[in-house]
Amino acid sequence: MSTSLKECVLVLGATGRLGRKTVQQALQQGYEVIAGGRSQTHLEEALQEMTHHPNLKLEEVGLGSSDRLVAIFPKVDWVIDARNQRYDDWSHYPQMINDTLEALDKTPKPYTYVDNVYCYGRPLANPVSEDVPRQPISEKGRIRKEVEMRLLQAMSAGHTVMVARCPDFYGPGIAPFSSLESGILTWFGDLALPHQFVHVADAARALLALGHDPNAYGQVWHIPGSDPITGLNAYHLARSISRKPIRRRVIGPRTVWLLGLINSDARGFRETRYLWDTPMILDGSKWTKQYGEGWFRSHQTAFEEMLAKFATS
Repeated sequence: MSTSLKECVLVLGATGRLGRKTVQQALQQGYEVIAGGRSQTHLEEALQEMTHHPNLKLEEVGLGSSDRLVAIFPKVDWVIDARNQRYDDWSHYPQMINDTLEALDKTPKPYTYVDNVYCYGRPLANPVSEDVPRQPISEKGRIRKEVEMRLLQAMSAGHTVMVARCPDFYGPGIAPFSSLESGILTWFGDLALPHQFVHVADAARALLALGHDPNAYGQVWHIPGSDPITGLNAYHLARSISRKPIRRRVIGPRTVWLLGLINSDARGFRETRYLWDTPMILDGSKWTKQYGEGWFRSHQTAFEEMLAKFATS
């Protein structure tokens, strides 16, 4: 890695919710950033408040962009890959990662792959550690498992690669709590069951810490976020913060299935909604042992942020 004070970070998937926050956090921390996205137009729209920053450069990186990545990699010190696919169609995802690994073969760079929990399937016990067997029960989970196997092979072959796995994101404007802007708390299962979230800005900060740490590579990491929260506790917390009435809305499996007839995100959500019936709690002890406490904001703080727009409307 470069020893300059201003390392250059390539953030792939810079137009997504995590990618945008990672770009923002990296600029705030003094990094030079190349933001990669599928089109220049999408990059300019998603990062419009940052496009004039002197340390930011936008690069179009679409599907089938192995050669494009080979051209970009020499310009950067390390890579964070926060890309995703349309939620109801991941058919191109394996090829996208294959293109990236092909580019890394030609131009090696430290590479952080951002993952979710789908490869674990239904947890047999909680919390779930980084070394639990992968037993996916969804197509998305099987795809993610195959990608992780490729990355583990790359690690064994000597590539400077890591996997950083996150639970569901939350924060202002992010579902399911985006409905708090209208005074509604949305939940996708039994209100008494816990669910784990990490604030998207905290996840971005954690990714930068991992990517900057040469000792983090060659491993799988959990970025756990705050303690799990039940739907009831989330509802009561929102009510305690808001000066206006808060309603709750539970969307069950039948409603999700019906919504999937007309909405692509709901259609993609059908196969992973089981995580709201069978809680998946990531073990964060490895993270805490290495990086300490204080990385993840409390639910109180997060809900105050998410309710801010509703409070002033």
